[in-house]
Amino acid sequence: MNDYENTSHKAIDPREQDKIAKPTYWYDWVVFILIGGFLGTFNVWLNWYMYFCTGPVPCDHLLWHFGELSANDSRLGYWGFFIVPFLFTIPAIIFSNMKRVRGYGFVIGYMTGGFIGMIWSVYLGIYTSIVAGILFLIMYFIFWKIWRSFTKFTIDEKPK
Repeated sequence: MNDYENTSHKAIDPREQDKIAKPTYWYDWVVFILIGGFLGTFNVWLNWYMYFCTGPVPCDHLLWHFGELSANDSRLGYWGFFIVPFLFTIPAIIFSNMKRVRGYGFVIGYMTGGFIGMIWSVYLGIYTSIVAGILFLIMYFIFWKIWRSFTKFTIDEKPK
């Protein structure tokens, strides 16, 4: 008997499969929101450091500096803006493959960490949060929605 004639199995909705195989606990949210918040804040600080403190004139204060600060013609600082996709996308995909709720928690934490990072630079904090949100929407529409819709496909005619 081939697979087409075998009717003993039925398609399982991915959401139901997640609930059965991996139940959601409180730490799935809290721990991954904290991880995302830490990485988002670290990302803003790293971008701030690379943009403002790696030029010919180094910064006097690396962590808390509220005085006048100007870009020191830092060529390395421009590359700092590419750190956001890597520090956000790679962990988000890894955590989401472990469990979807962990990925959502990481995204919420990362965007919150970007807003916390406005301590160093308002622009970099908003930039980090907005880029993380846009990347999340792109990944959401590509991965999650498409894979969920594959279970809705049906084949009505017999293969020849």
